[in-house]
Amino acid sequence: MRILGTSTALTLKRNAEGEPASAPAFTLDVHAPSMRLDDVLDQGQAEAAAWSRPGLLGARAIELDEDGSPIGFGTEIGAFLRLDDLQPGYAYGHLDRSIIMNPNQVNARIVFPVTTFNTVITGHKIDYILYANNYEEIDDDHPVIEKFNTPEWALDVFRNGAVMSKGTTTSTGLVHSYFANIFGPPEYREIHENIAKNHFSSFFKTGVFVGQMRTRLGIRGYEVSGPAEAAKELLKIIGA
Repeated sequence: MRILGTSTALTLKRNAEGEPASAPAFTLDVHAPSMRLDDVLDQGQAEAAAWSRPGLLGARAIELDEDGSPIGFGTEIGAFLRLDDLQPGYAYGHLDRSIIMNPNQVNARIVFPVTTFNTVITGHKIDYILYANNYEEIDDDHPVIEKFNTPEWALDVFRNGAVMSKGTTTSTGLVHSYFANIFGPPEYREIHENIAKNHFSSFFKTGVFVGQMRTRLGIRGYEVSGPAEAAKELLKIIGA
């Protein structure tokens, strides 16, 4: 089972022919022999998928197989994490196998090598695609995990790209960007729209669970309990 949890969903990269191609932010592969995170949000925002960072297998490309089912692929063999998102002292216990970048600056990053190249290049079928919503409260009308009923509804949420920034760079408060990404999709919006429509249509036709997960990571006071509750709800849904 493979879960794609993202606030960018389809970011653009170039294929071997030099043409823009689609790529998601990150996925969770429950059955992968080893798992890791690739965090591509470079805006210093409160990444809404931090609830399960240690268990995320990064994927930067989605392809559709002959049946139209989404297959996810990764591109790196290390977990690329924001230093401030780790428990205090955790990084120092892994100095022998990690790379810390700009530790004295805002939005410092750390890289852990945690999987193999063979794992990264192996495609895995994706069963769940979730928009990482880190800014909304939970109530009867706004459950922790909400399933989208139509591709149009899903695309509206992903296009809106709402993310609560914690001010780790120049962004603060609730910000919006096309597919929650300032690189790729906005620069090739017309091309990206065609890719997104085609992929989301295939997601629904093949029975992929498409929705959003409210982690409340960007809401003061819920930085820990919000992601924990979201993770527990996700485990219930997938039957783990």
